[in-house]
Amino acid sequence: MLPDLSAKLDTNYLLKTDDATPAYICIKTNGWRTGPRDVLEALADPDRADTVDPTTYSFRIYISMETGDERYAFLNTAMWVGSGIRQSAKGRWFSGFVGCGWGFWLIEVDSDI
Repeated sequence: MLPDLSAKLDTNYLLKTDDATPAYICIKTNGWRTGPRDVLEALADPDRADTVDPTTYSFRIYISMETGDERYAFLNTAMWVGSGIRQSAKGRWFSGFVGCGWGFWLIEVDSDI
């Protein structure tokens, strides 16, 4: 987190699909959560964070995916972008849309995984 309370996002995940023979997909995200200082202070406060209007701040990410599984090889070359909001009261740290040239998907990442 920067002195102005902007947050740089740099994460790595390993996703396991629900296929009969699962595929493993490495997911990397990079991006920023920015906004006015008072809004970012409220987001940092667990008692107030879920009451913050998501139109008052920006939560944007770039996503890259990599797999050796041929069924999902198209993920290796796609350019993915996302926009999200904080929803900790629902047990989620990210809820938003990600998209590439083929369309957009609603993604919700639960904090208990």
